[in-house]
Amino acid sequence: MILNPQHDLFEIEVADASDVALRLLVHASTPVPLDADVSCSHPWKIEGSLTGPFCKDTHTLPATLPLRETAGNPGLHAEVVVPDPCFWSAETPYLYRLRIEFSRGGKPFSHEEQMIGLQPS
Repeated sequence: MILNPQHDLFEIEVADASDVALRLLVHASTPVPLDADVSCSHPWKIEGSLTGPFCKDTHTLPATLPLRETAGNPGLHAEVVVPDPCFWSAETPYLYRLRIEFSRGGKPFSHEEQMIGLQPS
């Protein structure tokens, strides 16, 4: 489960979660309408990172993990695997910063950032 997952350009879901690792999936829509005048024949690309955990009540060493495109899926899809995840709870509200970057033809178009909490499904 993801806390604060709402966004217009992307959806976030936990595919697999355990105390050992968590696999987070990101499904994104095209960052501009398909009929917009963006002159480029290259496909859209999604990249980014997940950084954390952050918690005001505990001290942890945050790590930055790359968001990688998943092959074979139509559209913009990416995933990140979080080893030894810190789950959000009322006692320890661990948060991660998800940064998603959209590019086309090697040129950055836009980026989005969102703080999220992770919980096992």
